[in-house]
Amino acid sequence: MAKTFLTEDVFTPTSPAKWTYIERTAQERQIKRALRTKGKQIVVYGHTGSGKTTMLNSLLAEMSVKNITTRCTRGISISDVLFDAFDQLGGYYVEQKEEGNEEKISGGLKFGIEFFSASLGGESKDVQKEIRKRIVEVQKNPNQLAKLFGNVGMVWIIEDFHKLDAEPKKELSQIMKVFMDVADKFPKLKIIAIGAVDSARQVVHYDKEMENRISEVNVPLIEPEDLAKIVQLGEGYLNITFEQSVIEKIAAYSSGLASVTHQCIPTASSVLILTHFLLAFAFKKSNGQIHRI
Repeated sequence: MAKTFLTEDVFTPTSPAKWTYIERTAQERQIKRALRTKGKQIVVYGHTGSGKTTMLNSLLAEMSVKNITTRCTRGISISDVLFDAFDQLGGYYVEQKEEGNEEKISGGLKFGIEFFSASLGGESKDVQKEIRKRIVEVQKNPNQLAKLFGNVGMVWIIEDFHKLDAEPKKELSQIMKVFMDVADKFPKLKIIAIGAVDSARQVVHYDKEMENRISEVNVPLIEPEDLAKIVQLGEGYLNITFEQSVIEKIAAYSSGLASVTHQCIPTASSVLILTHFLLAFAFKKSNGQIHRI
């Protein structure tokens, strides 16, 4: 049975697109190269609504890269950012491990009028003891943080990096530097910060050593023809067809932002469906004739 799609499933102005994603070839190639470069951290930046998160989610899914996402808000501290990441990891780390051999000896004696017997038995087994602690207990240690992410093999995505105040940004820049420094042991260890225009420059501003150690990926506004493709992809899933002039107007009105295109479609599709409905009932049969009313 064919899957039925709702408008809100296909066009998602406030969340990453799944069904109508348009590839950003140059930016995807740059991110792939950075992901494969040991120690290279990534900052993805561009206008709000330009499709940064959608592009990144699609690419990481394609490459089967496990990740967790922390979303920044105004006034949030670096401790809040770190706590959120550890909370999502949601597990424990082994602080101390002890290994050894445990021996157990058992024996018994039997007495009787006609006999005396003795038995002695034993067993030996390896034992392992672990002392485990919640991950959040080490949240303020950047070196331990990097090791934890390296051990679980995940990439840490930090969304809306630009919303952090100056001091948390500075601290986060230092954490990115630590991630770079342990890359020999954990070559896939990455932080991907997503922010608004010029946020990549802010990272370098706080630490000049980051200049050549960060891949700065600029996600530009989307061309009108690509915005039109978003609409056309959605037409197929929803089994509707817009006039070409309507598609062109939506693309022009969107001003390069995919989120605006997604916002326009629910209204446009509702109008289209209502129009078809009215046309279907706008004719009546009378005396063998079809008349418009």
